[in-house]
Amino acid sequence: MECFFEIFLAAFMNAYDMKTGSLGDFTNSTLTVVALCVCFNLPLFVLVVFLEQRTKSEEEKKEFWRKYGVFFEGVDTKKYGAILVCTVFFLRRLAFVLIAGLMTNQPLLQIILILLIQFSVLTYIGKYMPYDNKISNRIEIFNELCISFFLVYVFTFQNEALEGPTRIKMGYFAISLIIFNMIVNFIMCLWRTGYELYLRGLKLLNQFRGYRMRLQKKVGSLTCLEKLIRGKIQEGGEML
Repeated sequence: MECFFEIFLAAFMNAYDMKTGSLGDFTNSTLTVVALCVCFNLPLFVLVVFLEQRTKSEEEKKEFWRKYGVFFEGVDTKKYGAILVCTVFFLRRLAFVLIAGLMTNQPLLQIILILLIQFSVLTYIGKYMPYDNKISNRIEIFNELCISFFLVYVFTFQNEALEGPTRIKMGYFAISLIIFNMIVNFIMCLWRTGYELYLRGLKLLNQFRGYRMRLQKKVGSLTCLEKLIRGKIQEGGEML
């Protein structure tokens, strides 16, 4: 999923100069067409396959999650609005590449459309909270705010009217925000990893406790049986 933007961008750039004169050119052009078809259809495919699984049996749902669970990892699939998160993820990258590649002569319209799409995605995440815990949702909102800032920053930084000292200050501020964003996400990754390890350890501990309790019950049953046998033997000895 994370490579979607790079794959689509490379295919889009190759589509401007497709050739079939040699075997290498033909192979490159074929891969370009295949990549474009996959990238354009993937957002709809992810949405359709998820909507279809809601009508399937529990056994079929297990098979579905085994095949396509990677698209919805960490997503709260109980919310209808949340299932659009992967489709939104793909469509935004499609739109960014198409706007940058097809509207090079209209920079003002490019800026307006890109900011409109970015703020729409930010509104969607803020409204539906698509992830399965509050911290992930808040981190995602924080990341989207950083992206929105950098988009505005890139557009304003290129303004030739800005003086040198102002540009230097803006540059240092942007670098500081990037470092802060990386630190926050790194801490989040450590927290999620530690939390997952804690849950797995707790699960193993509960399994061990359950096994020990079952073993104690079996030992207790054997002890009772042993006492019963001894009692029968003693009764037989007394009768003799």
